[in-house]
Amino acid sequence: MKRLFLFTFLFVNTLHATTNENLFLFYQDGKFGYVNSSGNWVIKPEFTQGKPFVGNVALVKKENDWLFINKKAQPILTLSSSKFDVVDSFHEELAGVGKNNKYGFINKKGEQVIDLIYDGCFNFSNALACVVKERKMGFINKKGAVIIPLQYAEVYPFFNDNIIPARTKNGLMGFIDKKGKLLIKAQYDVAFPFNQGFAAVMKNKKWHFINKKGEMLGTTTFDFAGNFSEGLAPICVNGKFGFLNLKGIIEIKPKYSHAFIFTEGLAAVRDNGKWGFINHKGTIVIPCTYSSASPFKNGIAPVSQNGETFLINKKGEIIAGKK
Repeated sequence: MKRLFLFTFLFVNTLHATTNENLFLFYQDGKFGYVNSSGNWVIKPEFTQGKPFVGNVALVKKENDWLFINKKAQPILTLSSSKFDVVDSFHEELAGVGKNNKYGFINKKGEQVIDLIYDGCFNFSNALACVVKERKMGFINKKGAVIIPLQYAEVYPFFNDNIIPARTKNGLMGFIDKKGKLLIKAQYDVAFPFNQGFAAVMKNKKWHFINKKGEMLGTTTFDFAGNFSEGLAPICVNGKFGFLNLKGIIEIKPKYSHAFIFTEGLAAVRDNGKWGFINHKGTIVIPCTYSSASPFKNGIAPVSQNGETFLINKKGEIIAGKK
């Protein structure tokens, strides 16, 4: 929905589920549906649009209606597309909606609780949502009250922490708290959110990691640095990707042309133009044979090969799609 300026940070094939059966969004023959971890269709592909389950609810579109469905495909809320051009998934009891390029929020009854007055919005996270007006970003609470003034050119949501990167009036990025207080001076060209105690930042075209005091991790800089996950962060040295540990020591030697973060013990890496997966020791456990690959979630990862997209498990076995 980014093209309509309603922002979401969910990958199409990522699932956030809490019940005993995880369902995965999958696209087949022009329609969206949901499969289980065995690759069996639980909800048949009959929707023109679909989003992953968030808890036990997923957002889909069928004909002229937006539907919030449960894992039995039963609608629990229906919204006409004539009322909203854009609808997003529920997060913290509220969902972003839009009409004629203006955005606000509804509750689970479909009631408008925050008017369509913004040029864009992010999902609620940690009781705050980022909103956009006249190209300036700030944060509101669930009552629609402005908590952090709309004055930033760029911010991240308060996902897992109470400190986030923000681009200030001087054009550089620093870090603010949930009250808008600047905790780390705006001095970076680019900054990523904190994860596992460290944030990747870029200054003068060189990347490094800092802690919440703004202190540098180690003394080495990189061509690129990503977020820490499972104790490791992807880094790039002389055009090759490897992984750094939380002590600032290179744990997996840079030798790949690209790499994603670790999830569920595996990281997608690209070697000789093809993607596969390595473990924490740097051992390739799923060969690099795919034209694209995304991180694992609930034991499943989306990959593509020869123009086809399908789902694999951690053994590299195809569970949905190409057979």
